[in-house]
Amino acid sequence: METPPSHLITGVTLVDSLTSVPPDYTVISQTVNGSGTADLARLKKSCYLCYRREKLGACPTTTPALVDLVLLHDGIPIPAGYTLVVMSGAQPSSRRRSRKAKFYVKYSPLNSAKDLVTDIVISSRGHNVAGGFVFIGEIHSLWIFIRRVSHSPTSTPDHQLLDRRSADHRPTTDPLRLTQQPRVPSSLPEPKPRPVIYSAEYVLSGVPFELNKKYFMDGFEDFDGFLEQICCKTPEEVEKEFNYGFALERSVIRSP
Repeated sequence: METPPSHLITGVTLVDSLTSVPPDYTVISQTVNGSGTADLARLKKSCYLCYRREKLGACPTTTPALVDLVLLHDGIPIPAGYTLVVMSGAQPSSRRRSRKAKFYVKYSPLNSAKDLVTDIVISSRGHNVAGGFVFIGEIHSLWIFIRRVSHSPTSTPDHQLLDRRSADHRPTTDPLRLTQQPRVPSSLPEPKPRPVIYSAEYVLSGVPFELNKKYFMDGFEDFDGFLEQICCKTPEEVEKEFNYGFALERSVIRSP
């Protein structure tokens, strides 16, 4: 059974001197079989491969993790998602790289990476490396190997597990949990709901009034005369009769 990875590589770069290695990076200065230097250029200007490795449990789930490293020769199409490994600290015009082959890397967020590159080694030509390493190419009689390990994207880093355990033991401050307590049964009967009484009392209830006597009828025969007394008015007449224009008030305001 394959051992789960404990480390991951989060950066790959090239340097032209063993004294210019970036902080937190490991430089591959010697071949793994001990036959000599791992200088990829072997010219006046050296070239060494460096990588940055971190503990898996200390990285956030969104950390870009190295999932593949390839060595491509001129004329080979660059796969989608791969980027060129550049010389650390060098300007674009002063980069010196082999014209025969270049390194390309592919990164993926840790929470979606299915494979992780956990180690990179270089050996002399003809010397294979055991222990799960895969040969990716040759440059100036040096063989480059990587070790790729399967990774479960759903796995949670150790520091997040500790935070989760700590959170489980913290007192809750959820107001719903504090208020929604189980109801304790009481021996007293519950009060019956009171009926809602709506008042139908009119605002003028109790105020005495008297109907105008001209509207009294002694008999049914007076009904026709009663209808004749009712004067019907048009909306315009009603508006004119009851429209109060505040003429007096306006005249007082205009007066000196």
